[in-house]
Amino acid sequence: MRLSFFLFVAVAMLPGCAGQPATPTAPLSPSPAASILPANYAGAWRITFTREECLSRHCYSTLGQPAQVDLRLTQIGDRVAGIIPGSTGFTNVAGTVTPDGRLSLSGQSTPGGFSTPGLTVDRLELELDGANGVRGYVRLTSWYEGDQSAYNGGAGGSITAGSRAPLAGTFDGQWMGYFHTVSCTPGPYCLLERKGELELTLEQRGPGLNGVLKVRFTSSAPVTGTTEGSHAQLTGDGPDFEVHEFRVTRDAVGRLTGSLMLRSRASAMELTLVRVGRLSDEP
Repeated sequence: MRLSFFLFVAVAMLPGCAGQPATPTAPLSPSPAASILPANYAGAWRITFTREECLSRHCYSTLGQPAQVDLRLTQIGDRVAGIIPGSTGFTNVAGTVTPDGRLSLSGQSTPGGFSTPGLTVDRLELELDGANGVRGYVRLTSWYEGDQSAYNGGAGGSITAGSRAPLAGTFDGQWMGYFHTVSCTPGPYCLLERKGELELTLEQRGPGLNGVLKVRFTSSAPVTGTTEGSHAQLTGDGPDFEVHEFRVTRDAVGRLTGSLMLRSRASAMELTLVRVGRLSDEP
């Protein structure tokens, strides 16, 4: 999957494995210059664009084909902020709506090591369109550090359509990103890397939660828990590990923060979530 940076967002671009925490987005406040009601871009967007640019040696066969990218945005006044979710963790974006109703977003997430790309939003220009939802232009590049930089690349093109839904207000869905190991007692699992992929699929019914936690895409355990507003607490017990003290908090655009304890055999690992974002609203 090295070259599929699939931002489910279905941009099948270039992917990777673990990342470092993205810079938190500052709380929004209206621009002093905003004197009229600006165009409203808040919501969960799925944007379709036509690939017109190939930014690596591996994507020329995809030119002219459609691709998709997801956006989850909040807005206060003319200030917009949110995320581009992806299978390699989310990337924060932010921008300001101009008086004529256009929005230009920018953002970047940082590579986190071997086979772990960052994402740069080189260009993301949007304008609301009554017929097609939105139009504009997008260019995204994923990039690596060190020896993996030969795999840098991406794509860009004209936005042809966009659909918008309200931002989800529950924990329902598929959440993907990474973890960092904070501490680990001696045991077999302490020999593994101190960071890795994390996937959490949840279904919420009232205050109750059910789902599955996957670590490094190979080890998993069913989890259950309860919610209180935007906070949740989970536990689980599977064939690979036990899950304890799993406490998470979600924000409006679908960033998930928190920590958990995994116990397996003679090992106990304390993990913290890194760039975990809502990839899909469907459990």
